[in-house]
Amino acid sequence: MNMKKLPLSELIEEIIETHHKFLREELPSLLDLLEKVITQEGSNFPKLHDLKKVFVAFFIDVNAHLTREENILFPLIFRAHTQKLTAHVAQLRNLIAIMEEEHDKIDQEIDQMREIYLSLSSAPSSLQGLIKRFVALEEDMRQHTHKENEILFPKALTF
Repeated sequence: MNMKKLPLSELIEEIIETHHKFLREELPSLLDLLEKVITQEGSNFPKLHDLKKVFVAFFIDVNAHLTREENILFPLIFRAHTQKLTAHVAQLRNLIAIMEEEHDKIDQEIDQMREIYLSLSSAPSSLQGLIKRFVALEEDMRQHTHKENEILFPKALTF
């Protein structure tokens, strides 16, 4: 599917249905798994506690970010384009700049988590499932922010 050719409404829907939905389901589930693994293996692998600290900050940041996108940015993009409200371009630029800054912060948290979970890659099989979930989370977040930063946001500013 060529994301660049999708109408804005379909692109937004694809991002919500693919990435936002995944995150809303995966983050609580991954936190539960991480807590179980820490209970079982935390004394043997103290870096799991560091991973949890970064992950909890990431979880909070991502949830707030998704809410702002779904309740503020995406409706404004849709409204501005369907009603041809070019007067909203400055407001859109400001909101997009905020979202891009949040993406940068989230990317930094992903990098911190990756550094920790890669240091655990030689750990026993009891940790491998957790690590695979973190790898999948990172891949989804990278695709998600790419679609928004490189496709959605530039398209939203084109009237």
